[in-house]
Amino acid sequence: MRESVLDSSDSLILDSSDSLILDSSDSLILDSSDSLILDSSDSLILDSSDSLILDSSDSLILDSSDSLILDSSDSLILDSSDSLILDSSDSLILDSSDSLILDSSDSLILDSSDSLILDSSDSLILDSSDFLILCSFKSVSANMIDKALKIIRINF
Repeated sequence: MRESVLDSSDSLILDSSDSLILDSSDSLILDSSDSLILDSSDSLILDSSDSLILDSSDSLILDSSDSLILDSSDSLILDSSDSLILDSSDSLILDSSDSLILDSSDSLILDSSDSLILDSSDSLILDSSDFLILCSFKSVSANMIDKALKIIRINF
């Protein structure tokens, strides 16, 4: 297993169609106000049980048609006021039992034709003052809305 750790306000910036690919149980860990910024059609692809972990006010920012793709039981975990921001036709795709977990005042913000797609037993879990904000022209399935409402009923 390869582990990449960004500590104390480090930045990982992908520009102009770059790719960050994590395969076979790799880990990308962002600690203490680190930033992962994807600009202009970059890709962050997590395959086969990889982990993307954001702790203590880290940011994952996707701009202009970037993709965050989670396949086969990958995890995207946001803890303690982290932000996942999708702007201008970005995609967050969860396939085959993936998990998106938001804990303690995290934010998931979808703006201007972004997509949040949940397929085949995926999970979107919102706990303790989390925000799921859907604005203008989202691709949102009825199944996703039903899951979100059930979760809100359970947790609030």
